[in-house]
Amino acid sequence: MEHSNAVRRFSAIISAGGQAGEDLASLLGVREKCAALFDGKPLAAWAVEAAFGAGAEEVVVVCGDEVREALAGAKCLFATPGANPVESARNGLSQISGDHDIVFIPGDIPLIRAENVVDFVRTLPSIEGKWLAIALASKEAINARFGNTDGVGYLKLDGRRYAAAGLSAANKDGFVSALQTLSKLAEDRKSQVKMALRFGAGDILRFFLGKMTTERAELAGKRIFGCSCAVVKGCAAELVMDVDTPEDWRALTSAT
Repeated sequence: MEHSNAVRRFSAIISAGGQAGEDLASLLGVREKCAALFDGKPLAAWAVEAAFGAGAEEVVVVCGDEVREALAGAKCLFATPGANPVESARNGLSQISGDHDIVFIPGDIPLIRAENVVDFVRTLPSIEGKWLAIALASKEAINARFGNTDGVGYLKLDGRRYAAAGLSAANKDGFVSALQTLSKLAEDRKSQVKMALRFGAGDILRFFLGKMTTERAELAGKRIFGCSCAVVKGCAAELVMDVDTPEDWRALTSAT
């Protein structure tokens, strides 16, 4: 089903450069997992179709040769993976020509559909200046759709449990600010003191005690990333189902 996004203009960057581990590669028959066929299409193709179907003006796929070959004929642009996720994201951003918003989509969530992207984009708040947003799906929605799925990581927010739902978004300035912060976080990861100062001891304690609220999380995100942050709850459970292990692949194939 095709959709037109009447709320805001956006481009999409699809991260599809992940390499499969030995067990997963043996199961999928490819080294680059997003080239694997799911229901007759490469994993990454589902994300590309969802982005264009939701009205994306440009779609950039960050991937290697195996995924490029699998997506031959698609109307997307391509970027080469970097040495780490931050560098890969920067390579993807370099291919975006417009100044409108950017939706970031993993290439390994094949249950994604255009309406999921439309719903996420329509829910994004209007924020002045630099901003970024992340999508969450509730544990109740995930269990209702897939049962008690093992391996899903949850965080407690406003007294309920949520999992990361794949999608994120930002304007260009917010994207650049977030990438700069992520680079610094990578440098600080071996120093517990630096990490605690960056995240804030109080918020770390609230997180572990399950006392974090959406408002506190958004304020913490603003402090960490240097731009306004929004948490978009209630996103589709299908956006949680990615492919990192053979167990993930079996769960996906059994869910369809």
